[in-house]
Amino acid sequence: MKNELRRDYFLDKWVLYSPITGTKQEKCMLCEETKPIFFVNSRGKQREPWQVKVIEDPYPPTHPSRFKIEGLGTFFSKAPAHGYSEIVIETPKHKPFHELTTNQISLCFYVYKKRIEELKTRDKVESVVVEKAYFDHSFTRIFTLPKVPDKLKDELMEYNAYYKRKEECMFCNLIKQEKEERKVYESKEFIVLAPYASLSPYETWILPKKHIQRFTMLNDNQLYELAEILRNLTRKLVKLNLDYNFTFHESPVAQKMQDFHFHIELYPTWLQKSRNITINRIFPERAASDLRFK
Repeated sequence: MKNELRRDYFLDKWVLYSPITGTKQEKCMLCEETKPIFFVNSRGKQREPWQVKVIEDPYPPTHPSRFKIEGLGTFFSKAPAHGYSEIVIETPKHKPFHELTTNQISLCFYVYKKRIEELKTRDKVESVVVEKAYFDHSFTRIFTLPKVPDKLKDELMEYNAYYKRKEECMFCNLIKQEKEERKVYESKEFIVLAPYASLSPYETWILPKKHIQRFTMLNDNQLYELAEILRNLTRKLVKLNLDYNFTFHESPVAQKMQDFHFHIELYPTWLQKSRNITINRIFPERAASDLRFK
């Protein structure tokens, strides 16, 4: 079956169905030679030898297609999983993210910016999702969606309601009021928090202290500082015998939702709480077939 977006029976929430196909590879596919979409060397130039490379996603959660929602007003609303998906290979060496240098991570962030900016110009793009998970060969998936993801949409609704009441960004206010005992780290440009009502152990937020709406608005100095923070934070998690995943929460492409406060949410991988959209690798028709009994 083709990848699909399906709406919950009763709630205005969507699930992305994206089965993984193909056989398990014994060798790391990221170490193999692949045709790049984009690449940069250590100086950020598009020249060999590359240090960060972008390739087409071999298991894309979204595909270019004609986006049209079917079944509105019924229990069975669906749409093609329209979008574009890329993999950022963050080092030519087989090593995880937390073992990269701050310069290397900063270079990765420069590439994220370039790809996000380009992907936002594509057809029917409401949001660009950046998802990082722990892997022995560091990579990040960047993909687009034709809708604002549910978790981000919920945050945006609360953000807008708070702004109407207080005429102030709720994240800017939070930064001023959060207590020292929940601060993990504070730098010139960023604050790192263990949030007051954490959903899970070791949940961590990284917020710019200035009101910055999107990751692409960060300058080179801010990107370097953020790289240093994430390098130290992921190393700390590994020392605690945990791995990690994180994703960007930022103002989406949708014009009516332009104002927001960019931040990163980071969790141990097995919790998968930071995911902006639920991705299900098994269609319910397959699950029903597998589970039937007499």
